[in-house]
Amino acid sequence: MDFPRTNKKLLSHSEKIKALHERELDLDFDGDGLTEREERKYGLNPLSPDTDGDGLYDGQEIGIHINPHLYSKVPPSVEKGSEKEKHRETYLHSVQTLLKNQELSYQALYNQIAGDDWLGRSLDERVLAAQVHSGSSEDQIKCSLAQSPYVQWQLEEGQWDRDLAIGYIGGLTRQFGAKRTQEEEIAE
Repeated sequence: MDFPRTNKKLLSHSEKIKALHERELDLDFDGDGLTEREERKYGLNPLSPDTDGDGLYDGQEIGIHINPHLYSKVPPSVEKGSEKEKHRETYLHSVQTLLKNQELSYQALYNQIAGDDWLGRSLDERVLAAQVHSGSSEDQIKCSLAQSPYVQWQLEEGQWDRDLAIGYIGGLTRQFGAKRTQEEEIAE
């Protein structure tokens, strides 16, 4: 009748192993800011701080709502305090207001849009409309659109040159101006 005692020891040992395993799930083995449990939840490599190899730690990518499985590109930098930085912030603020997400970063937006023509153009049109309705001048709007993640991505990837970017921005502002004029005529 030694079985009950043996079973009790095995159960006790099993519980110890389970408790040890649970503690390990709460550790961050690769130093990326995510616990083993979180790494498993997102299907990430718990032994690599940067699963997709894009230079951003998995924890950073999760924190700014970027998919850590997809290679993320860093948008072109702008000089601190420059006019370009102000226009980029204006564009981002318009998007944050439109999407009702004040936590959205330019980096996250840049990676979400990337080469998605439909998404990039749609967002640019909505930003343009919001800025027109807020009283921004045409020049301010054009400068803001020049810092659009869609425009910046196209330039960075070599899809567009400067003239194509200027043409895209000019076309958007002309197109919106024509639509607005038609709407105003119908309303009168």
